[in-house]
Amino acid sequence: MILSKGFSNLLRPKYLFSFLFFYFKKPKYLRDYRNLIVGCCNQNLEGIALIEKVGELIYQTWNYEIRRQDGDYYGYETKVTKKPTESFAYVHKLEDEMRKSMASAMDKVGLNKLVKSRRIIIKVNLCGGFPRIIASQTPLKPIDALTDEILEIVGGEKERLFIAEANNWGHVVDNRLLKKRGYFQLCKRKGIKFLKLSYRPMVKFYFRGFDHPVLLSQDLLLKRNETVLINFAPIKHHWECGVTLAAKNLYGAIADESKTKFHDYVSPTALDMVIAGSARIHNPDLNILGGRCVCAGQGPHFCKPRKFGHLIISNDFLAADKIGADVLGFPYKLIVHDQINEHLGIWNSDAPLMPNSAIIPEPIKNNIRQFVIPPNVIERNRVGLKFIYKTNPKLLRALRYFEFVIPPFNWIFFGRRGDCTTKWKDE
Repeated sequence: MILSKGFSNLLRPKYLFSFLFFYFKKPKYLRDYRNLIVGCCNQNLEGIALIEKVGELIYQTWNYEIRRQDGDYYGYETKVTKKPTESFAYVHKLEDEMRKSMASAMDKVGLNKLVKSRRIIIKVNLCGGFPRIIASQTPLKPIDALTDEILEIVGGEKERLFIAEANNWGHVVDNRLLKKRGYFQLCKRKGIKFLKLSYRPMVKFYFRGFDHPVLLSQDLLLKRNETVLINFAPIKHHWECGVTLAAKNLYGAIADESKTKFHDYVSPTALDMVIAGSARIHNPDLNILGGRCVCAGQGPHFCKPRKFGHLIISNDFLAADKIGADVLGFPYKLIVHDQINEHLGIWNSDAPLMPNSAIIPEPIKNNIRQFVIPPNVIERNRVGLKFIYKTNPKLLRALRYFEFVIPPFNWIFFGRRGDCTTKWKDE
């Protein structure tokens, strides 16, 4: 019943017309899409949206506050001009021994000083890809090494370490998903708790310049000063945003299961505004991008895995994104959600590289860049792919039981064109 209803929705003339007409036509407003969006958002972000604050103030940090009323929690972004830390960036070349290589990288960026007596949450990307499609999710091997390093630093206090992810329109973070992606076994072996953010207590949050509340996790917002947030994302091309990097991975931290409403455009600027807002508010202490492979081409779900072998590490999500965009060959100035935050002047996309940073060889980057999704195609996808988000949500969730067909499909049409042949468990 759900399947038939979903497919009937998909075949409704207005959705087919939207896809066929807008995808192959290039109306002027699409060609000017990014200039229009960035200009609009810049103007809106000069002030704070006129939202009346409710409730008693219970928590405040440098860029937001949390209030409580009748058992509900409300969050409000505050206007700031400077972040509390100086930005840096570091590029690390991965060696054959992942554990040793990760320890070297974390020592370089001062993880031991950062952690101190605080709890640590690692935000991964599991719902943006599929199991056994190389580089479509946060690689398992580096997470294994990173958690080992953290547990060593904190003296084995496993109750201080968490891994986190939220549901999206096509995936549910349950034990079934975690087992398929290898994270259930990893957490069980090490005694680490996995935070399923869409089932945890939430905050109705208001970003600057955006008057629709967004559901965020209390786990990531309350006691933020006592938490080290590590944002570990795969490097991917993305069919609607151009790239999946540090900021885009924080869209996945939004606990709201109905994130499709932002793709379907609650307002013309919704998707980019929400990605930008989530990046600002969560503002990770460390952003880590990369691994042995990069998801090139048809991202975020399908890809031609290309060799990479580096980690991009920064305490500034814009700095990480700018280096990552260069690797992917996508113009940084056309990443709308990053340009919204660039305009604020709080983060530094040109953060200085730490001494002894690795230089990513041009042949590696060129091998990845050849599969970049051109900006004009991204613009068409913004409208042409809206039919996906019009599909019955129950159908989309039901399709996860048939995801076993996705890896062979990807291999036939895309995966075999990649040159990164590492098994997904060994990425």
